[in-house]
Amino acid sequence: MGLGLADEVPVTRHVLVRSSGRSELVPESVLPLEADLHDALARNPELLPTTDLGLGRVAVVGRESGLASGYADLILVDDAGQLCLVEVKKEGNPDTRQVIAQLIDYAAALWGKSVEEFEKTVVEPFLQAESEAGAGSLDDLIVGQLAPAEAENEAEGVGPTGIDLRNSLEAGSPSRHVNSPGPCPGDRQRFAS
Repeated sequence: MGLGLADEVPVTRHVLVRSSGRSELVPESVLPLEADLHDALARNPELLPTTDLGLGRVAVVGRESGLASGYADLILVDDAGQLCLVEVKKEGNPDTRQVIAQLIDYAAALWGKSVEEFEKTVVEPFLQAESEAGAGSLDDLIVGQLAPAEAENEAEGVGPTGIDLRNSLEAGSPSRHVNSPGPCPGDRQRFAS
């Protein structure tokens, strides 16, 4: 008997990885917990479709950041000083509207803050939790993650990233994007930013 369209057959998806002239087919693997996806994105923010979101290279500056309206999963800043809020949700969370409202609440909690307030409430707790106390300041953290290209252009507190971040925070002009890909068999996680 043949399978009907309504029958779901699990299909293993693969990714072709090319490196140093070699190719390897790697099967998809599941990240069983939301925290695992947090870890993966915090360690590898390049997994986020930043170019599609109008962002440059990004640096993680906050994780589980306590804001007035709750805890933002990840807060990133790009090389032009734009903020990116990432909220991770497991597959099956049907209320996209609630996730969008959550992100808007987080953005509102950041809107109007000075860079100094942003450092105190977002960056310093992140540095303490990540044991990156040597990074010192927001500029040091960004330069450390985006170096060496940024290192030549940044000056203590007055680099282009710091100036643009100041404008983003104080003027309240964040860009808003929500990534919520359609359901795919086998998907375990979703994220919005």
